[in-house]
Amino acid sequence: MNRQTTTLKMMMLVASMTIVAGCKPPSEAPESTSEQPMVRYSNTKVCEFAQELAGLPTNPVNTAELRYLNEQWRDLNRTEGMFRNSEADDSRAILSALNIALAHETAGLLQQVIAVTAEAYEQIEGLRAYASDPENMKVPDSITRTLVNKLEECCLNQLNGNATALVREKKNSPLYNIGTSAYFINRDVNQILRNELTLTDYEARVAKASAALPPLSAPTKTISTAPTWAQCRSAE
Repeated sequence: MNRQTTTLKMMMLVASMTIVAGCKPPSEAPESTSEQPMVRYSNTKVCEFAQELAGLPTNPVNTAELRYLNEQWRDLNRTEGMFRNSEADDSRAILSALNIALAHETAGLLQQVIAVTAEAYEQIEGLRAYASDPENMKVPDSITRTLVNKLEECCLNQLNGNATALVREKKNSPLYNIGTSAYFINRDVNQILRNELTLTDYEARVAKASAALPPLSAPTKTISTAPTWAQCRSAE
């Protein structure tokens, strides 16, 4: 009797375990969620620069504002990590295309420098013709002062600003070469006045650099200043 009772209890236990196992609720499949990729926005200062660049008048190019934008870009690029990914290269490419306008402006300003310098040179040569020691003759202060005043009035500030932007272009490129002429303007004028550089040679150098420049119409036709190169929050 005891053996039958034990067998019966074991059968009931197995049956109960089967029932419990069969009633176990199915495990729920994890919900599939599509995660949105995290957007890494550009630095606020970069976005401000992008908006200013996009607002630059380009028909014709406002060269005064362009000089300022070149200066801004240099300041941003000096700060490590300011530009992300290809932002520095992409924005630099836009500036380089626009800087064609600075290069042509520089070529015109250098022609004014040549005209002013030629006038002073003729006056100095006239005095040298009657000097007892032409090679060591001191140039009168009045001629030097007049030359400097005329150069400052017509050209020097713009040339200095343009040169600072253009000498940062690709070395030996047409923009770089004309920028170099502007950068060394004081040295070259002094060499002309001291007969260390002939005016003819200087004119030829400037003419060669000017002739190599890309067409002035190129920037507005081939480049977009839209701020798509930066990842900025849209204005609400």
